[in-house]
Amino acid sequence: MANIQKKILKELQIDLTGKFDKNFSHGGFFGNRWKPRKKDGSAAHLIGKGSGVLRRSIQSHIDGDTIVFTSSTPYASIHNEGGKIVVTEKMKKFFWAKAYEAQGKVKNTKLKSGKESKSKSIKHHNEKWNKQAEFYKNLALKKAGSKIDMPQRQFIGEYDGMVKTVERIAFNVLEKELQTVIKKANH
Repeated sequence: MANIQKKILKELQIDLTGKFDKNFSHGGFFGNRWKPRKKDGSAAHLIGKGSGVLRRSIQSHIDGDTIVFTSSTPYASIHNEGGKIVVTEKMKKFFWAKAYEAQGKVKNTKLKSGKESKSKSIKHHNEKWNKQAEFYKNLALKKAGSKIDMPQRQFIGEYDGMVKTVERIAFNVLEKELQTVIKKANH
């Protein structure tokens, strides 16, 4: 019986892994679209500019009679569950860097002589900030200790129809096992 349970869990693990992965492609959790990103208003796919780090980080393993899904990324949980993020000084520096990058500014760089060059603007200093740069600038201006609301963009978890999926897979595995037993009995 333990062998059958292992087979059911393995088949279920394969099925759920594929379904959870498709949530990234579809930009939502089983038909419930994720809230658009504020920085550019585009649909949220949680895959950045094609990096797919979060998506590729999702792993699963069987632990006893449970399938456990994990991610090596520190931000997987906040995306999947939503919540509040406390702004730190380090985050503010990151947001400023992203704002200047989005605006097209060049950061300090080392010259061949080893000296630091001064930052130069590719665009005129007073030019209006683009939407993405403005988004990061506003985050950078937040006070350390303030909170940012992260909307839930679930990609893993229980969903409507999960019980039917478990029943279907269990039935298929049991049917195959029964056919194997019948074949052995007939020989």
